[in-house]
Formats: sequence, C-alpha cells, structure tokens
Amino acid sequence: MADASVQGAPVLDYDPATRSYKSRRVIWRIVFFVIFGIAGAIAGLVISPTKFRAVLYVRIPLPQSDAAGQVDLQQQAAVVAMRSPAAIAAGVSSAQVNRVTFTPAQVSSKLTVRAVPQSTLVEVAGFDDAPEVAAAIVGGVAKYYVASNTSATIVGGPAIPATPQLQPLFILGGMLAGLAGAWMLLSLRWR
Repeated sequence: MADASVQGAPVLDYDPATRSYKSRRVIWRIVFFVIFGIAGAIAGLVISPTKFRAVLYVRIPLPQSDAAGQVDLQQQAAVVAMRSPAAIAAGVSSAQVNRVTFTPAQVSSKLTVRAVPQSTLVEVAGFDDAPEVAAAIVGGVAKYYVASNTSATIVGGPAIPATPQLQPLFILGGMLAGLAGAWMLLSLRWR
C-alpha cells in the first residue's frame, strides 16, 4: 500500500544543471545589453557634431564700499551691459574678421554671460562649430565692455583657447539605440 501512495504523489523535477544554464543565459543577456549599450554610446560620440566653447573672464572694479550686495549689483550691471545690442554688435564685427557673418540674434544665441558667485568676475562664454569663431565672439564682447569701462580688466592672456564640448544627447541617444537593437536581436532569437 505504501508503494501506491508514492506512485500517485507528484514528483518535483529539480535539476541543478538546468538552473545554472538559466543563470548563465541571463548573465549572457546582460553582457549582450552592456556591449550593445557601450557600442551605441561610442557611435553617438563619433557622430556627434563638435562644438567648441571659448571662455573669458572680465574683472569688474571693486565698489567704494565693501558691501557684498554692491559687488553683486555691479556684476549684474556688467552682465546686462555685455548682453546689450552694442556689445552683441561688437561680437558680430569680431566674428566677421574671421570671414564669418552672423546676425546679432545668432551671436546672442551663441553667447552666455554670467556673474561668478562670490567674486568680482564675470564669465563670458561662446559656442560655435569653429574654435576661432567662438573665441572671436567672446573676445569682441569682452573687449567692447572693457573699452567702455576702463576700470574693468580682462583676466588671462590675449589668447582665448576654445575647448571641444561633448554632446551628451548624442551619446545617450546612441546608447539607447544600442540597447533597443540588443532588445530586438534578443527577442527575435529567443522567441
């Protein structure tokens, strides 16, 4: 009678080899995704357009009083002056020296001016596809401001090095495209 109850009982099929096969399969899928994601990110980096950023600092004069609020007000006034139409026009004419013609709106879109916190500096930065054009725009705007405010000085030398900037959206897009490609290949292979 004992044999009959054993025969009718469900049998659990536990095979350790099957379990390790499934875990190896999951690990290889993860490795596959990582490889495709990295390849996509590298492809995004390769195809991304190169933008150059030139940065120049202008030191504004210290106010007669040592109040920190006065420095902030002067910095903000300098930022407004460097974003003025006359300063933008100076950036346009400086870019024309390099045989590139921009409208004031184009120069304004390529230019960022911001006050550096807790200092007497104002950062003037320009972006362009060509490093010499980015440097020319920044130099034209900063030189205009220094010429109209004789107590202000440009910090640094006459050369404005422009450095290439990464385009993170292209890298992220390439990585996502690589992951999507891996997902499609895996879903077609293991239906």
